[in-house]
Amino acid sequence: MALIISSLLELADELINFFKKQYGVQDSFLRGSLVTEKWDDNSDIDIDINVFGVDNGQFAK
Repeated sequence: MALIISSLLELADELINFFKKQYGVQDSFLRGSLVTEKWDDNSDIDIDINVFGVDNGQFAK
């Protein structure tokens, strides 16, 4: 399980760095069970992306 969590954290870090480079992104960060260390076999990656001041519909395209 530790290897899986380590891999998820690595992937999450790559995704966060990717999103931070996108137009309009003010910040992005990890949330959820990986942050609180309350993960289980069904855990996913929760990333918060702040696009304050940008049309969310345009950002999502």
